Order: sequence, then C-alpha cells, then structure tokens
Amino acid sequence: MMICVSTSNNLRDSILRRAGPTIEAQYKNLYHSKDALLLDGGLTAARKILFVPWQTEIEGTDTAETKKVNSSLNKI
Repeated sequence: MMICVSTSNNLRDSILRRAGPTIEAQYKNLYHSKDALLLDGGLTAARKILFVPWQTEIEGTDTAETKKVNSSLNKI
C-alpha cells in the first residue's frame, strides 16, 4: 500500500501520473478534500493507494502552553 498526502499537490500529481489515467479519473470523480480515499494502485507497484488529507490544527492554548514549557526548559 502506498500512502499519499493528498494536500501535497506535487506529490499527489506525481503519484496520479504514475498510477495512470484510469486511477487519475477515479481520483477526480471520487475525492472529497476532507475524506481519505482508497484506490487501486494502477500502474504503480503498490496494490492500493490511500490518499489522505494532511491538516494541522494548532489552537492558541496549545501554542501558549508550548511557549510556557519551552521557557521553563530554557531555565534548566
């Protein structure tokens, strides 16, 4: 199985080109930006390709907590 970060345009497009026109067409017809999609490997060596969107979610409280921890570590 191959895992592709679908939000990386260069990586996704490269994998789709290598997988062939049938897989590329299936991807365009079935993919939704917030969902993972599992397709056959097409012309690649992989049996399946899993397209997964990559999202980073950083909340303000997480950032503040990280700064606090880093500050206390710098004192050591």
